[in-house]
Amino acid sequence: MKKIVTFTLFFVLIPFIAYADTEADFKKLENEVETHLKKSSALRNMDEQLLAKVAKDICDNDIETENDDEFDAAKKIVDEMQKKVKTEYDKLVREKEDYIKRLKPFEDDCHYELIAKKMIENLKKDQNVLDNIKNGLVQGANNPSIRAKMRYGQDMHRKMQASSTYACNYKEYKAGGGSADCVSFKHCKVFEFKPSGYSDSKAKSQAEKYVKDVNDDFKKDPKAANCYPNGFKAEVESYTACK
Repeated sequence: MKKIVTFTLFFVLIPFIAYADTEADFKKLENEVETHLKKSSALRNMDEQLLAKVAKDICDNDIETENDDEFDAAKKIVDEMQKKVKTEYDKLVREKEDYIKRLKPFEDDCHYELIAKKMIENLKKDQNVLDNIKNGLVQGANNPSIRAKMRYGQDMHRKMQASSTYACNYKEYKAGGGSADCVSFKHCKVFEFKPSGYSDSKAKSQAEKYVKDVNDDFKKDPKAANCYPNGFKAEVESYTACK
């Protein structure tokens, strides 16, 4: 009789132990998915914050020409941020696929069916939201918003250079170790275009570096005759800085 009790107890314990193991596995998976969703949310926040930082850094750089050092520096900022976000994004996508695969068997278990299906649904919904990051820094310099900010300074310079207000005879004129934004015979001025908030003294100093060469270059040019004997003067004009 004693042997029968032991034998019966043994068969009672087997499904109990199996169920306990399954419950432990499911609980572990549940915790992992919860942590994963928190990381996903953190990445979305990070993408938004970095996108704002990149935009500010680019605007602060005041990019004027497509091939200058400032443009390259801004692109480097974007590339570094992009790499950081994309690495984490790719990792989360792989994790998400793995969790869904591991949850699938639990959909056929009456104890976990509803919870497993809900978790899979949440993971898929989160993937759709996470994909919005593709429109953020994952695109890097191809992001329309970032691209627009990288071009903003250039576009504003071109607009002002084409304006009759400044009557530029020469644009990006090589002088004083740099490029004068605008040389105007009408105003007898060398204009430097800068975003609002930029240091006036620094901008004026930059423009003045071009003046000597400009005065020497056009002294015998009949088109600039009205600018002499006084010569050209440095002038700074501002445009609304991008944000």
